[in-house]
Amino acid sequence: MRRRCAGPAGVLLLGVLMCAGTGSGCAHDLPRPSQVPVGRPFELRAAASATLDDGLTVTFQGVRSDSRCPMDVVCISAGDATVIVRLASRDGGQAERELHTNPATTGAANTSYLSYGITLVGLAPSPRSDRPLRPEDYVATLTVERR
Repeated sequence: MRRRCAGPAGVLLLGVLMCAGTGSGCAHDLPRPSQVPVGRPFELRAAASATLDDGLTVTFQGVRSDSRCPMDVVCISAGDATVIVRLASRDGGQAERELHTNPATTGAANTSYLSYGITLVGLAPSPRSDRPLRPEDYVATLTVERR
C-alpha cells in the first residue's frame, strides 16, 4: 500500500488551521483562557474570563483610564492605565481589583485575593496619537500565583 504525504500546500494549510484554532494566532506561547495553569502568563481580551486549573476565575473587566504616552509621541512621563479585574473563587466569593501599568507613579501592578497573587504583566495595544483605542481593543497579560 502506498502512502501519500501532504505537499507544502497541505502542510501550510494545516499550520494555518492549527493557529486559527488556538485563538491566539501562534504568535505567543501563552495558554488559551480555558486552560490557564497557575503561575504562567495568559492573555485576556476586555470582558473575557479565564478559569485557572484550580478553580479561580479571572475576568478582565476593562480599562478604567488610560493616560499612557502614545507610541508615536515623545512624552515627559510614561503615563498609566488602570485595569480592572474581577476575581471569583470556586466557593462563590468575588472581589474587584485595580492593577496599574506604571506602579512607580500610581497604584500597584499586583494585588492579592485569598491565597493568590495577581500581576498585570502588560497591556496592549499601546496608544497612538492618531487613533483612539476602543474598549474592545485591549488585551491584558496577567499572571496568577499561589501564595
